[in-house]
Amino acid sequence: MGNCVGGFRIHKKKLQHHKKARKIRICILGIDGAGKTTTICALASGEINDILPTNGFTLQQFRYRKAEIIAYDLGGDERIRSIWKNYYPEVFGVIYVIDGSEQNRIEESGQLLKDAISDENLNNKPFLVILNKKDRGRCIDEIQLTDRFNLHNLANRYRTQIRVEICQTNTGSGRMIDISLKNGFEWLLEQIYHDYVVLEERVNEALKKLKRQQDEQRIKRQHHLAATISR
Repeated sequence: MGNCVGGFRIHKKKLQHHKKARKIRICILGIDGAGKTTTICALASGEINDILPTNGFTLQQFRYRKAEIIAYDLGGDERIRSIWKNYYPEVFGVIYVIDGSEQNRIEESGQLLKDAISDENLNNKPFLVILNKKDRGRCIDEIQLTDRFNLHNLANRYRTQIRVEICQTNTGSGRMIDISLKNGFEWLLEQIYHDYVVLEERVNEALKKLKRQQDEQRIKRQHHLAATISR
């Protein structure tokens, strides 16, 4: 049973059958070893055995009901976490994965989660927090995590819907998928569908801004090159 900490909306138990097909971009965040790639592979009905750590960035594309999902699986190594922010403007929502059994890294995971929720490019975008590896001993639960990192206050402050699910993401995909992971993902999609028009407008504006910045940088490089050649 997931813990919804956003508090502003009645949450449906199942994803409604929407008539329109939607293209939805999400990002998968979390520190190294949390199980991010296993999580997205399970949702995509992919192979979950012998998964290697993500170094940098991996793109996953799959269909879920009528939604076309584009998932940015971002590496969690400390050396590459700085790239996360580059993807925030163009996503509709976030899956944040925490190894709930790794007690000595819970604080690290929680601080990065708080940083992501507070980022202006993720304000008012839904967060599904996956507490992974419930099969291992000493795994904290949804209530403990919510209280420990004041998720209720963060949800109110940044106008963000947050749901926490405790899962074992390596049980399999398809019919073998952990039901809490499935329910949590359907909740995430339902929040995105609910606010799709507004989110799409924000994402499109962010992409236009990014393109303008890239064009400006390209022109600056061309001018610099021309000035260098003319000397």
